[in-house]
Amino acid sequence: MQNIYKSDSFGGFFWLDDENNFKYCATDPRLRGDWDYEIDYVVDWDSWDSVDVDKLLNIHRSLVLASVDARYWRQSVKETQ
Repeated sequence: MQNIYKSDSFGGFFWLDDENNFKYCATDPRLRGDWDYEIDYVVDWDSWDSVDVDKLLNIHRSLVLASVDARYWRQSVKETQ
């Protein structure tokens, strides 16, 4: 299961893909993810001038922690079976 973080500040969704790349998807006019066209790697963003890096790093941190926590619980369940 993939953790997705919705950010009103950035106007979209963030997640880590299977290789732990930090990805972003803009919202469409109905405030849903534009999953077919607007998916991008955060590292490939062209302009960083108006990016609140502190907020962005906090989003990344929460996704990493959620991923580690999920892996820990999956491993714990396997060990008890």
